[in-house]
Amino acid sequence: MMRVKTFTDKEALHETAAQQLVALAQEAVHERGRFVLALSGGGTPQPLFELMAGLPLPWAAVHLVWADERCVRPDEDGSNFKQAYEAFIAHVPIPNAHVHRVQGERPPGEGAADYARQLASLTAPFPKIDLVLLGMGSDGHTASLFPGSVETAGATMAVTADYGGRPAHRITLTSRVINAARHIWFIVTGAGKAAMVERVINGERDEVNLPAQRIRPTDGTVTWWLDDPAAGELTQMKQTTIVIYGASGDLTKRKLVPALYTLFCKGRLPEKFNILGFSRSDLGTDGFRAKMREGVEQFSRVPLTAEKWEQFAAKLHYVAGQSSDKGGNEKLRDRLLALEEGAAVDRLYYLSVPPFVFDEIAHSLHECGLLNESEGYRRVVVEKPFGYDLASAQLLNQQLHA
Repeated sequence: MMRVKTFTDKEALHETAAQQLVALAQEAVHERGRFVLALSGGGTPQPLFELMAGLPLPWAAVHLVWADERCVRPDEDGSNFKQAYEAFIAHVPIPNAHVHRVQGERPPGEGAADYARQLASLTAPFPKIDLVLLGMGSDGHTASLFPGSVETAGATMAVTADYGGRPAHRITLTSRVINAARHIWFIVTGAGKAAMVERVINGERDEVNLPAQRIRPTDGTVTWWLDDPAAGELTQMKQTTIVIYGASGDLTKRKLVPALYTLFCKGRLPEKFNILGFSRSDLGTDGFRAKMREGVEQFSRVPLTAEKWEQFAAKLHYVAGQSSDKGGNEKLRDRLLALEEGAAVDRLYYLSVPPFVFDEIAHSLHECGLLNESEGYRRVVVEKPFGYDLASAQLLNQQLHA
């Protein structure tokens, strides 16, 4: 999942990022007992590093790792470790054993192998990092994954790269490790990178030559933190619509919407989204919102607050109709067109209905043109059970893909 945040200036960007960093760290320590943070180097994160020296982070439970490092001694200029150490590590009460630096003074291959072992000592084969801080070069590189580079299957690798006329041996995490993280932040500032920001986010896929496009987490969130100059060429981001079939049922009230509310409060839903409930009951949007509020109050992992609920409820909508009937899905289609106002939208259809109507709904969606992907992706999610044995599961799979 990807989010884009834009700010009028760098100061507002870094101050907001610092506040969010504290919230993520506290959440991680509360839920898992530690916070694993991966750092990058360069000029862009320096203001954030300086703010970190004064942040109320739970330092005793923080572990620092590095997304990449130059092959230099840790006391040399150009060392990402030295940059972070001078900016904040030397000024905070983090245990020395929690600072897992890359041994850049060793030959590149040895340093990469040693760092893979260090990471495995946290959690084999490598830790699930809570937050990776990344920048992006004007050529689309990130960490030390450069255009044309071929990645190894391991957690780390040694590279030789020439960026900005500065050839250097480096050690980097591979995209495999980065993509396993819970949160990934790209912090990019300045008009000089605006064209590349647009190309990486909205351009055609070219992961060989645009390594930043390789960062597509398996189950985490990517957030782009941009100042206005860096976002200057960014076209409008797509919005996402989640359609819940069987929205008047218990599963939606007790599980689905409380879970979506929790994700919303934690900033893990797309920047622009709508949730459209669809079922036979004549609830109306106001009735749907009232029923879902009851569910959130009872079952959400995050306590309901008036402010957050007001923001979330504005995203809840409802339409009544027969889910497996073509006429009902045509009514749904008309409501979607009105709600989305002709914008290019990604859609997810969640079938919280009995399994015997899965095939009928999928066929009706197709008949009504609701699976056409010319304006964004279309995904159908079915509630278990997926068949009752191997043969029925294979048949359902064929029917859904027909």
